[in-house]
Amino acid sequence: GGPNGGSATQYFIGNFDGKTFTPDTMNYPLWLDYGRDNYAGVTWSNVPATDGRRLFIGWMSNWDYANEIPTENFRSAMTVARTLRLAHNGEHLVVASEPVKELESLRREAVLLGDKTRTNTSDAITFENFLPNNQGAYELTFTVTPNETDAFSFALENAKGETIKYLFDGANKTLSVDRSKSSVAFNANFAETLIKAPMVAKKSYTVRLLVDKASTELFVNNGELVQTNAVFPTEVYNTLRFNTSKGTLTLNDVTVYKLK
Repeated sequence: GGPNGGSATQYFIGNFDGKTFTPDTMNYPLWLDYGRDNYAGVTWSNVPATDGRRLFIGWMSNWDYANEIPTENFRSAMTVARTLRLAHNGEHLVVASEPVKELESLRREAVLLGDKTRTNTSDAITFENFLPNNQGAYELTFTVTPNETDAFSFALENAKGETIKYLFDGANKTLSVDRSKSSVAFNANFAETLIKAPMVAKKSYTVRLLVDKASTELFVNNGELVQTNAVFPTEVYNTLRFNTSKGTLTLNDVTVYKLK
């Protein structure tokens, strides 16, 4: 019953008096993660009051294809640990989810790709070989501002033509992930359709993307919108490409961190 098929995690927002939970009137269902690969999440108990966080970790797979996942690296994994909090996305309350602060201790190298503006719609903004000695585990962060357009995309690619693409559509209020050409084909349910999420259109978007050997974890606007999707490329993605069919894109603080 997940939003993109198979298994996923639904939540409700409301009030609990110790006996009865009363949900707020909202446009349910709401999903903690709109990607295909975050299910059966658990939260830690006994977090010290001086910390106060609600910490979450999920199983990074989907029962649509879990038993057929390639085993070259590992068959299934857990998501990174995440902090959950109530946030307002500009239209309604959501449970935002973003990586715990301790994850930053895994950063080993920072490559500053800088700022860039796309001025010609016939050209993409491309960063090739963005991480020297790329072993497939890295973190990508940036802010993107679409100008005179409400649709744009960015993609990770490798030399073999494998790619995973993220499509932002402000007019239709959707963020879609296309992994149909991302990796080896092993199951028809894995990559047959776009993986869609409802998105509140904004003037700019902050993006944090964690990439590992067989996974991508996307956090938009401090976790207001999250997509976790497994991928199985036959070599690492080491090209980053931005596109829009009209207008321009302004990129700020594009940074890649190698992760330990």
